[in-house]
Amino acid sequence: MIKDLSVIGFIPARGGSKTLPNKNILPLNEKPLIAYTIEAARSANICDEILVSTDSRQIRDVACNGGASVPFLRPEDISRDSSQMIEVVAHTLEWLSNQNRQFDIFLYLQPTSPLRSAKDILKAFDVFFSKEADHVISVRECPFFMGRVNTLPSDHNMKTFINRSTEYSNRQEGQNYYEVNGAIIISKLNVLKMTKSWYNERSFAYVMDRRNGLDIDDRFDFELAEFLLKKSNES
Repeated sequence: MIKDLSVIGFIPARGGSKTLPNKNILPLNEKPLIAYTIEAARSANICDEILVSTDSRQIRDVACNGGASVPFLRPEDISRDSSQMIEVVAHTLEWLSNQNRQFDIFLYLQPTSPLRSAKDILKAFDVFFSKEADHVISVRECPFFMGRVNTLPSDHNMKTFINRSTEYSNRQEGQNYYEVNGAIIISKLNVLKMTKSWYNERSFAYVMDRRNGLDIDDRFDFELAEFLLKKSNES
């Protein structure tokens, strides 16, 4: 609970992953990946409950051992590669409603952001309350200029790859670009349930640094996170 408002922490952790099999429970510095997110949520000390939505019994067991609740196994039809996360969220909101479980705030924490800390969560809540927001969504700065990003044709020809005017203006004007990293989303639960969207005129960004905002997608990201965690432990 925070400011007399009840909080449900929500961690979506699907069992399947093509880029990194069993990613959510892979040992990262001898600890399952999902454990870092559960620990951050518990350390923030604001969640009335931390609920993990998974289709995997292995993940369920690891999550429960870490102090989260897994009151159901997610249906197969919303546990595919093509499934939209808002579908997974809607399923959990419906389950809570059917159980007459009432919360004020929905705190979404993806398990692939192990460097996101309890301090990050609390800072995002500072934005949530100071902006009187419906939603706060974590982002991190993109480490490149948009003028140097483009698609490639089938033969990989780069004749028109660079837009010179855009590249020049980006560099000279110091424009910053950001990407949604999925580490933290805070929502008024009633608004989320009604709109099934995180974006409206009362949605605001919480800007994370590139380190804490790292999202693990593949083996390289995993090894980078492992390196950064080891460096933190050594300092």
